[in-house]
Amino acid sequence: MSLTQIDHIVVLMLENRSFDHMLGYLSHPSEGRLRADVDGLKGNESNVYTDNQGNQITVKSKRMASAIMNGDPCHEWGCVDEQLSNNNGGFVKNYFRKVSKPDSIMHYFNAADVPVFDHLAREFTICDRWFCSLPGPTQPNRAAWRSPARH
Repeated sequence: MSLTQIDHIVVLMLENRSFDHMLGYLSHPSEGRLRADVDGLKGNESNVYTDNQGNQITVKSKRMASAIMNGDPCHEWGCVDEQLSNNNGGFVKNYFRKVSKPDSIMHYFNAADVPVFDHLAREFTICDRWFCSLPGPTQPNRAAWRSPARH
């Protein structure tokens, strides 16, 4: 395919969602590795945190039991810095400060949970390397995406 065959490019920006959360299942072993060409979940992702009793708890990625999370993850500068620390190992640690059961931050949807996304992923090109422009809040990232330097 050449660029002359492309009529439209649609950019879908999601707040507080990662590729792994929404489409990571496409490469997950328990979901049947639907797409070998997708850099998504491998089934061994985890984060470790220490609870209020001093116990170290390992939280692994797994399918969401419910579409309702325990609360919105923090996306301010300091929070994102902690989440990305230790090779992306701080998500559960940071989320634990907000909620008593932070494991949902490591959960993901599958095709049955997000049928529209699944259809789009199967019919159109997807970009599996989602990264925000700035490790921080929503509005600065949207402003960075819309900046004249990018167009």
